[in-house]
Amino acid sequence: MAAVLQLEPRFDDPVPPVRRLRLVEPERFRPVEVDRQFRPRPARSHQRAVYRRRRVLAALVGLGLVLTIARAGATLGGSSLATPERLPHVQQVVVAPGDTLWSVARRAAPGHDVRPIVDAMVRTLGTSTVVAGELISVPTP
Repeated sequence: MAAVLQLEPRFDDPVPPVRRLRLVEPERFRPVEVDRQFRPRPARSHQRAVYRRRRVLAALVGLGLVLTIARAGATLGGSSLATPERLPHVQQVVVAPGDTLWSVARRAAPGHDVRPIVDAMVRTLGTSTVVAGELISVPTP
């Protein structure tokens, strides 16, 4: 099927109107139905699947961000409120007559270097003197 288009003749044109006929290729034009209005197809069947995919994608992205932040926090050493790697054990020791901080530290941690223990006791007590019968906390390794 071929469509024919006829142009209106112009009066100053020397070419007769019969020669101005052109054949138009039919695949360039689509027939238009005048009575039909454009109605989009209902998309409800695809709507649920699209929202489900979006939710799954958002959940995966959120989970990835949480894991990345947790990994970065662990790599950077954690928060400042983190507990130290090794907490010292604390013993409660009653000071005997004639004891010093050094003898109490040797008794609490035999076979270990007592200098850091004595320093910790001085920091805790605020003084280097002890009284017989006093209960002091001794950090042990």
